[in-house]
Amino acid sequence: MSPTLLVVVGLALLVIVIWKLMGPSLGPHIAKAKDTGDLEPLIKAIDALKPGARPAAYNHAIRRIWDDYERELAIELVKELAKKHSDALIAQYWLKQVMQVEPQMARDCLEEEFLKRYYQPELAAQCGPVG
Repeated sequence: MSPTLLVVVGLALLVIVIWKLMGPSLGPHIAKAKDTGDLEPLIKAIDALKPGARPAAYNHAIRRIWDDYERELAIELVKELAKKHSDALIAQYWLKQVMQVEPQMARDCLEEEFLKRYYQPELAAQCGPVG
């Protein structure tokens, strides 16, 4: 094989590996959720990922929605994250973030029973200012 062909084949394999590792983009699902207010397709897309990738995917989606000031929608996604991955530090970070940054929304959206069940202040205390 010529060196040029080896480089092309190597680059093609690298692209395939990166694509497999990165998985499908959540961008379209996040945009649709923000447009429609319907989180179900986004949640299904995240839950279709490998279990170890799900907390990070929830974090990515929450961050995008939160930063666009769609706070109520972001809080609903935080609740899903906490229900499914309450032991993940990122879930505890987001619960703490909601309660500190949007206390009124937290009172309105996070029921006392929910917090008793899923919020772990000792884990949340381990989280830094950005998770």
